[in-house]
Amino acid sequence: MKNMKAVVFDFDGTLVDTEAAVYHATKDYFEKNYNYPFTIKTYQYFVGRNLQWLNSYTQKHLLPHFELEPFVQYVKQWKENNYHHIPMRPGALELIKRAKQHNLKLAIATSSTRDDIDVLLEKYQLLPYFDAIATADQVKELKPHPDLYLLALERLNILSAEAFAIEDTPTGSLAALNANLTTLIVTNEITEGMQFPDSVIHKPSFANILN
Repeated sequence: MKNMKAVVFDFDGTLVDTEAAVYHATKDYFEKNYNYPFTIKTYQYFVGRNLQWLNSYTQKHLLPHFELEPFVQYVKQWKENNYHHIPMRPGALELIKRAKQHNLKLAIATSSTRDDIDVLLEKYQLLPYFDAIATADQVKELKPHPDLYLLALERLNILSAEAFAIEDTPTGSLAALNANLTTLIVTNEITEGMQFPDSVIHKPSFANILN
């Protein structure tokens, strides 16, 4: 990515391999509490979405009697018990280090809260690499709205034409595109095969992104 000054990363599913773990936790909850066969295809509708969207979609299309608050408490407890075990995605740390060697500014734009991501930022000692972080508790609208990316760019003091985003979901890619960012996609086992906007650039891994 020549002539770029910055990279803005999504976090969950992009830098850290949360999607599969969260899918299995969600699957367990739906099957145990609602006897609902929760497939990866179903979960793909939820990927990158906020809880209000999840609640509306679930009640309308899956389970009219779904209750959001018990699920929220379940997810909160699951994160407290399991989030710190989630690994980074293969090649992600190496890309971060190469980007800094190329004197690129780095930022995170995530629909997770700062408290959530701090667990893994601290575990993998990532904080020193990043010049800006934009999280869900700092903006009014989450992805696919561009607010998180716009805030990250503002904190970097970088124009959208001078940066590119790396995402793993269609919702996240729309947010980056809506912020006028060149958008690269590195899918994971959950988001592979999902429908992305035509203008994104698909990469099979993090390996050759800066070549």
